[in-house]
Amino acid sequence: MRLVVVGAGIAGVSLIEKLKDSGFEITLIEKENPPFRKHLFIDWLLDKINNQNFFLPLESLKSNIPSLEIIQSRVLKVNLEKRKVFLKEYQSLEFDKIVFCCGLRGKRVVFPGVYKEGVYYLGEEALKLKQDLIIYGQIIVYAKTILGINLAKALHSLNKDVKIIVDNPSFSEELKQELISCLGEGNLYFNSQIAEGLGEGRIRAVKLSRGKFLACDLLIIDSGYFPYTSLLRDYPDLLSKEGFLKVDDYLKVNDTCFACGDMTNPKVLEQTFDNNKYLASEQAKVVADNLRGLRQTFSWAVRVGFIERRRQDA
Repeated sequence: MRLVVVGAGIAGVSLIEKLKDSGFEITLIEKENPPFRKHLFIDWLLDKINNQNFFLPLESLKSNIPSLEIIQSRVLKVNLEKRKVFLKEYQSLEFDKIVFCCGLRGKRVVFPGVYKEGVYYLGEEALKLKQDLIIYGQIIVYAKTILGINLAKALHSLNKDVKIIVDNPSFSEELKQELISCLGEGNLYFNSQIAEGLGEGRIRAVKLSRGKFLACDLLIIDSGYFPYTSLLRDYPDLLSKEGFLKVDDYLKVNDTCFACGDMTNPKVLEQTFDNNKYLASEQAKVVADNLRGLRQTFSWAVRVGFIERRRQDA
């Protein structure tokens, strides 16, 4: 029986490891090359952890499971009736069962110059961004969530020239004062938006909506996140109003597919990815058992309580 797993994050890799001797013919599809542990992104940028602990070990996964097929490509869409996956840089694949472990992706913002060299979305193109951080020192972080704020403070600790544009009116005055204390009042632009990115080829400055110009070599955009469910756009009934994939207590979407990880958890947007790895791993175990026919259930209330206790004990 052919099993297709979409996404090689914590959930996808954990699931495959748990199905090592299951008898499934497994194909893993992953768009990032190489995939990495999102919750460790800032620590990795600061060299607090090494590449081995940051990037997910697809090569070792393949060596442990020789029959595993790994395809590096973006999934364009899935046809559940025909049981087919359509890929961007590969021929379509057929499956008997499919598990979605696609996680989240950054929301795209639109302004002139957003596609220039040196512009990054937080959590993407990890290796390229880290190389640019070695070369360039004038950085702007465009933040809509606490992740961007944490990144700006972390980069400031590296003695980089960091400015932060905060496009989120819900952030508290207390947080504003914390940023002023860390970065300096002149480097904080609260409740502001970027109107344009300037430069020939590479980003050299941004123009704010209020008309001010700020120089930069790097622009890192933290624009918020949404579940990567566009591959199921032909099945709107499977998605919640927020775009997350709906699953039952067995983490089943329907008779053909299961899902686990961030794309099933609307509360993930209230967090900073610190404890999501535990949820993803726990869900992967449940899905693996159910693919083997063991009929295990996943209780959100129990699991979240367990994870919170685990974090407090750590």
